[in-house]
Amino acid sequence: MEFNKLVLDRLEPIFKKHNLHVTEQFKNYVKLKSDNVVIMLNHDERENSNAFYVGSNDDFLYPIDEYILKSAFNSDLKINHVTQEMFVNNLAIFFEGEGKPLIAGNTYALEAVEKYVYKEGEEYTTQLVDKQNLDAANKAWEEGNYKDFIKHLDKTDRQKLPASYELKYKMAHQKIK
Repeated sequence: MEFNKLVLDRLEPIFKKHNLHVTEQFKNYVKLKSDNVVIMLNHDERENSNAFYVGSNDDFLYPIDEYILKSAFNSDLKINHVTQEMFVNNLAIFFEGEGKPLIAGNTYALEAVEKYVYKEGEEYTTQLVDKQNLDAANKAWEEGNYKDFIKHLDKTDRQKLPASYELKYKMAHQKIK
């Protein structure tokens, strides 16, 4: 069965309860709107993957995965790396349970999604910057540039680094004295 038909057969009764109406649909794509929420569901045939997005308007939709389901809604349902049928069935269970506030357009539910996405983005950015600083520190150490080594390590969370870096950090301070 085509993805859009599968979605509508299984989920349309739930969507109607919350005044969500189909605004666009294609073979592997369904977009729904109410006054308070926009939901987009799609299937990528090339990657055999499914996607679920939600937002308060068309301007920005947040990608929803099972990590967000767990963190923001305390749901253990699986939607990553599952068949189309399981994806749609698990969404039905979610929308009738923990996700009911989300499809109803509850502001707090949408904010929970937004906070999670931004928190993940910040953590990713922090890890990326830490890696760049650690790479620069390693290069400075290899070149014997101890001032730059200290400068770059000071920009990272040194408590998360292996103990060897703390030892090198102390050695670098001794060498520049």
